[in-house]
Amino acid sequence: MWLYMMAYMVTSVVEQAFFVYKSCRVDHGYSEEICSNLNDNETIKSAVQVTVSDFHQWNNIAGHVVPIILALFFGNWSDRHGRKLPMIMGLIGKFIYSFMIVVNSMMDTWNLNTVVYTASLPMGMLGGDVAIFGSCFAYISDISSVQQRTLRITILDVVYLSTMPTGVALGSYLYTNVANSSFTIMFIINTSLLALAILYSLIKLKWQTLPRQQSLLGTNLLMDFFDKKHVVATM
Repeated sequence: MWLYMMAYMVTSVVEQAFFVYKSCRVDHGYSEEICSNLNDNETIKSAVQVTVSDFHQWNNIAGHVVPIILALFFGNWSDRHGRKLPMIMGLIGKFIYSFMIVVNSMMDTWNLNTVVYTASLPMGMLGGDVAIFGSCFAYISDISSVQQRTLRITILDVVYLSTMPTGVALGSYLYTNVANSSFTIMFIINTSLLALAILYSLIKLKWQTLPRQQSLLGTNLLMDFFDKKHVVATM
């Protein structure tokens, strides 16, 4: 959770600046000089912000509608088979998103909406934040006794919330002093942290955390996951 949230926070401010820059350079076709000094021209700045606002609308739909639907299946499935796979799927989705943002930052001709199709949509199809947060808290609950549960969940909250101020501060420092104001380098750092999170989860976490949870061996993963009777049971 710490690695995942740190990856997100390190590039949270830089990512928004990248979207504005990409919109200015590609969608509106302005020069490097104009886009680097966007605050000097309010008319151009307003037009770019409208484009970025429209992008965020579709980007949020692509990244969050599918996870909301998948949430109907994730909960019951993870109760029966364990929390590890949904968590790793969500992390892989985030990794794909970050990797494709790296690619988008290197492609001078790809417009802003390309991010929706190449990064946000694949991320959403693997569960995104819903899979990561839901599985992480459920995992902690499974491996904790009743007496320890509240304390451990509180510690988890503190761990991921601590990345918000520290991640933004670190991201600002890295962008200015280490990455030389390079969007690509910052997104590579993000991708690397997510790769570490996936690796840690694969090595350290248990596939099943409760006696009632069954192994995935011998099951039809897709048919079992999308079985509508489990949605009814969840609701």
